[in-house]
Amino acid sequence: LSFGAMEKPQGLEVATTATFQWRDEDHTLGNALRYTLMKNPQVEFAGYSIPHPAEPYMNLRVQTLERPADDPDLFTSKDAVSQGLTDLITLVNVAERKFHKSLEKFPGALEMLPLHGVPGDLEENAEDEGMGVPKKKKRKKKKSGGGGSGLPAQDNSELRRLGNWPELPGKQTNPATVPIAKLYPNRDFPKGEEQEYVGANSYRKGNAEKAATEKIMESDYQDIRRAAECHRQVRRFAQSYIRTGMTMIDICQRLEAKTLELIEKDG
Repeated sequence: LSFGAMEKPQGLEVATTATFQWRDEDHTLGNALRYTLMKNPQVEFAGYSIPHPAEPYMNLRVQTLERPADDPDLFTSKDAVSQGLTDLITLVNVAERKFHKSLEKFPGALEMLPLHGVPGDLEENAEDEGMGVPKKKKRKKKKSGGGGSGLPAQDNSELRRLGNWPELPGKQTNPATVPIAKLYPNRDFPKGEEQEYVGANSYRKGNAEKAATEKIMESDYQDIRRAAECHRQVRRFAQSYIRTGMTMIDICQRLEAKTLELIEKDG
């Protein structure tokens, strides 16, 4: 923790406003510490910023209630940060105790969890270092792109509460690279689930005026179905590579690139 250069004559010990700079810390600590600081009634303001993603610094700005330097109730910014860290440790300890208490209700639950904190391509190194990572059979990587024989069934067992994707025959490659419009040149995009009009709206099924209105809107419906199909394929693609240990920016960049590719942004 670096307190930085404080040019105020009274120094940091009596400063009610100060900026603290942390090295090798990011949003994980910044957001959590800001939360505990703002719970303190003596703190008027607390905020953090990451100056640049390429620099290993996190700046924390803290402002406490303004009081005279000789006031016995003076609560400085340094006091606030120290108290905030203590409160944060308390919260973490409470969460840890509740976590282990909950695990006692489910014997063997830990053995069912995947290794956390070790990205997929590092698991082999973890095995070599004796980290207790269960060895997996090495599977030959399939060549991406080309083929166009459809999407094979996808196993999502490494992701909680997600079902597996069934096989999807067609002209799409694996991973998906063929734009949605080229997969459906006649704009006959999948319709998904359709519901019949019932009750007071049942008259729409035989009403010529409503049928004509639906026909006029068909082009808009097709655009929506195209977007829905793009969403399905991008979601399937995302679930194939998102794993513990990845950064949010890497996940989002790949999602955005795949979406732009499938909708032919530059086409």
